[in-house]
Amino acid sequence: MKKKVWRRMLSVLLILVLLGAAVGGALVACVYARSRAARPLESADCLIVLGARVWESGEPSDALQYRLDSAVEAYNAGLAGAVIVCGAQGSNEPASEASVMKRVLVEMGVPAECIYEEDASYNTEQNIENAKAIMDERGFASAIIVTSDYHVQRALWLAEDAGIETVYGYPAASPRPFFTIWRLRTREAASWVVYWLRKIL
Repeated sequence: MKKKVWRRMLSVLLILVLLGAAVGGALVACVYARSRAARPLESADCLIVLGARVWESGEPSDALQYRLDSAVEAYNAGLAGAVIVCGAQGSNEPASEASVMKRVLVEMGVPAECIYEEDASYNTEQNIENAKAIMDERGFASAIIVTSDYHVQRALWLAEDAGIETVYGYPAASPRPFFTIWRLRTREAASWVVYWLRKIL
């Protein structure tokens, strides 16, 4: 009798594990599909460039450099005339992400007077909310969010939640090592789950 109970419990557990793996795989696939979104053709009042890790040397990490490269590309294409750079100083960073981003953008040819620093945020939600405050101060009504490709969809959801009515995504490249990109997409899939649970609950 006990053996039958254990077998049933193990069967149920196996089914739950398989269902969890299937749902998780589907979410990662959705993140991948959304990361392939086309870049916008519409112009906006500003670019919002989301921060990422700054190395102890003061140089941007690969992920951050990709975002900055895409921001310069969008700026030079005339998609926006102002840039809001977002990110506070982490405990292992020598300066705020926003200040490093501004320095690099200026070095890449973006006029300093066109760049606005938002250096008080530690996560994506804070990035967007604080950038929205700068938009309100400057009279900007529309934005293009520049961030890593896998990160665009959630950033757009958060922008809409923050009250940015006209917003587009501009996906930047992601680090290319296979396990790195799948780790990032899996983590982002988990963030999608947290986002929607918070919305529902």
